[in-house]
Amino acid sequence: MKTSKQFHHKNLNSLILEVFDSLTVNINEIYAAKIMGVDSHKSCVVCGILLKSNDVGSTIRRVKNSKVDVVPDLIYNAE
Repeated sequence: MKTSKQFHHKNLNSLILEVFDSLTVNINEIYAAKIMGVDSHKSCVVCGILLKSNDVGSTIRRVKNSKVDVVPDLIYNAE
């Protein structure tokens, strides 16, 4: 049954459009990923995010002008 997996996904469209409206971007630079343990209806736009390669199935080869911000609430939610 696909209904449970697609619940709240329509809300992500406005977030993705927010990224496109805010700046000029290459479509190949936009990724939408669900982090395990986080509900999709609590999603927000993040300008940059680093995920383990197992989570997205790719390897990071180069980083330019990067900054680090640690936000524990986004990584682990006890609810």
